[in-house]
Amino acid sequence: MIALNCSHFSKKIASIPLTVLYGIFMLFAGGVGLIMTPPFLVPDEPSHFIRAYQVAQGGMTGTRISPTQSGAYLPETVEDIAKPFTPFFTDKGEKITGSILAQAFDMQWSTPPVFVNMPNTVVYPPTSYIGGAAGIFVAQRLNASPFGTFYLARAGSLILNTCLGMLALWIAGDAGVFLLILLAMPACVSLEASCSQDGLVLGLTALAVSILLQLAKRPVSDWNNWLVVGLSLTFGCIAAAKVPYLSFICLPFLICPLKDWKKPLSILGGGLVFFLLWTLIQIQSSVPLLGMPGSSSAEQLHYLLNAPAKVINVTLTTLRLKSGHLFRQVMGMLGWGYVNLPKKFYTLGEIALFLSFMWPFFGRLKSVRNKEFLIRTSLLLGVFLITTEGIFMVLYLVFSPVGASYVFGLQGRYFIPLFMILALCPAFLPKNATNENATSALAKPCLMRVFLALFMLYSLCTLYSTLSAHYW
Repeated sequence: MIALNCSHFSKKIASIPLTVLYGIFMLFAGGVGLIMTPPFLVPDEPSHFIRAYQVAQGGMTGTRISPTQSGAYLPETVEDIAKPFTPFFTDKGEKITGSILAQAFDMQWSTPPVFVNMPNTVVYPPTSYIGGAAGIFVAQRLNASPFGTFYLARAGSLILNTCLGMLALWIAGDAGVFLLILLAMPACVSLEASCSQDGLVLGLTALAVSILLQLAKRPVSDWNNWLVVGLSLTFGCIAAAKVPYLSFICLPFLICPLKDWKKPLSILGGGLVFFLLWTLIQIQSSVPLLGMPGSSSAEQLHYLLNAPAKVINVTLTTLRLKSGHLFRQVMGMLGWGYVNLPKKFYTLGEIALFLSFMWPFFGRLKSVRNKEFLIRTSLLLGVFLITTEGIFMVLYLVFSPVGASYVFGLQGRYFIPLFMILALCPAFLPKNATNENATSALAKPCLMRVFLALFMLYSLCTLYSTLSAHYW
């Protein structure tokens, strides 16, 4: 009787959808990220808030008033509201005080509009700010204060990004275990509960990967046309937000036979058209971005063209110096990238990432020697490496001093979408690959969900304790 009850209980646990686990987690963790992260203490959040406010006002593109200034005519308060928190952008171990909050809380909307410069975010597509703009739209209807408007913008982003994550996990099913672990990392929670466009990029990437996981189970002839259109638009939005992610539009080719190239080509074409259209639109408002002292995109490009081997040297030096730090940032370094989590979290986070990635392969390890699996996995790693090099080179050209030996301005958040696409690896297993250990087939989903729940609880507690101890 006890054995039967245990078996019944295990099946009940195993039947809990991943999307439910994530929704419950974000109900608490999202609230912690939204409230406990001080205003504007997510990378570039002041500029992202200004851009979201412009989109809420109906502004799709910026206005360039000089070779170095591009932005929009908005209430001056959208820029001033962040000033009380500027000293915390570079971490000095100081606490947020009541007087600082009161200063921001007491601000009122200014009139008339003035030109607000935002060269680093004006080039981003309005689709990246749908959540934040929706929150600001609601705030305006409620006549909210600038401080209240900011938090409603965060709330709008959080709701949309959480819904995207839940939709992605619902589509992926149990194949989304690795995605769930990534989404439950403090780094992702912090971005999704902010005004930053990176939160939406994470949600869209998770959604795109989950759709590909489902399409991989079907013959190409059975691919739903609406999913194909949605996938092409999703890839277009991702690429428009971050140019190096343009390589993601090649991913559909990895999940289908070579002869069935037409629908993957239509996805590639649709995503490319969206990306190119936005590129042509935003050119009129783009200006050269200011990097580190001594940086110049033109001179840097000339330097690389004269010595192409420097690209390899810069890449290898950057990986040697920063790979460990960047990987920790993928899991979570809060604030503007200076607030470390406890060391044991990084250790357990690495274990969680490894186990969740390997979970679909348990009982099917012999299938990884399949030639087609190895080829497709190698191509996926090629996309990973090409995109990584793209990120390196963009920041090297734009942000790094001319002739620098490594890339300046790198942050782990840029690489989270790259880890998400690795969730496609199980889709490359042969369709007839069966579980080689049938006796554990029922236990695995149950144990996996217990493991996920425990890790998410630990992530939630770590997020809360780190933010409260550091800032409050």
